[in-house]
Amino acid sequence: AQEETQEMMQSAEEQMEVTKQQFVSQVQDQLASMEKEMDQIEQKINEQTGEEESELQKQWQSLQDQKESLEKDLQEIQATSTENWQDVKEGIDDQLDSMNDSFNSLKQELGIES
Repeated sequence: AQEETQEMMQSAEEQMEVTKQQFVSQVQDQLASMEKEMDQIEQKINEQTGEEESELQKQWQSLQDQKESLEKDLQEIQATSTENWQDVKEGIDDQLDSMNDSFNSLKQELGIES
């Protein structure tokens, strides 16, 4: 019975590891998708002038900062034990939502279609 319990726990742990890797992969895919459009966004910002360009540059920098923070947290989650990764996941989910909002808002302001 004890051996069976250990096997069940090991199986659950392996399943959590797969789920963690799937989550990391999904977030990385979303970031990669955004990065493809970020060049276009930066180019559009550079076409602006004066105060409008300045404001858009601030939003752009904020988006870059969010991206860097998210990438750092992704590295952290990969190093986190299987049991504790769910705690980090919630923060990453929130960051990703916030970054998506900022990203879409900036695209909309620049007239870039999704």
